[in-house]
Amino acid sequence: GGGGSSSEGDDGRRGVYVISLDPANERARPLPTSHADGDTDAAAAHLPPCASFEVAYDVSSELVDVRVTMDRMVLGPNGALLYCMEYIEKNFDAVMDKICEIVDA
Repeated sequence: GGGGSSSEGDDGRRGVYVISLDPANERARPLPTSHADGDTDAAAAHLPPCASFEVAYDVSSELVDVRVTMDRMVLGPNGALLYCMEYIEKNFDAVMDKICEIVDA
């Protein structure tokens, strides 16, 4: 038995989703890809294939990234991280909307 109900073909288990809210996350990045200009993705170029993992949502690639923020705003790592965290907080409804889209799909 079990207390929960399930529809036909559904075993009642929920899926597991990896969600990264780390704006400095490098491990969730895709492996380096070559661009038309022959350049590779610098952020992922140093990662071995086993160091990367698949995520359902990664705030650093979908919303705000600490390395990009450092470059664009001429901030050090601490200042960029603070900026990113505040940016995530201000846009948290959009983050939650995106996560709900993923979970409900």
